[in-house]
Amino acid sequence: MSKNVFLHVGLPKSGTSYVQKTLTANKDSLEREGLLFPGDGWVAQVRAVQDVRQMKLAPSKRKGVAGAWGRLVAEIAAWPGDVVASV
Repeated sequence: MSKNVFLHVGLPKSGTSYVQKTLTANKDSLEREGLLFPGDGWVAQVRAVQDVRQMKLAPSKRKGVAGAWGRLVAEIAAWPGDVVASV
């Protein structure tokens, strides 16, 4: 089980996209140091939020959303170290 989960929540136009791109680009390095950035990247975290909020999406945007929250939670729960996520 994860020790600490750090949740980055950014306001629009506050540099959030930069943080998310940097985390995604360094996912492998972070994990080698014991910090999980869950999912395949930031988009997986967006899908998880869409899933848990049961957001109505256009059919073209629904791929990968069903069950995304559960997959993200399971990955975080299985990780022995700290976790950082960004929404």
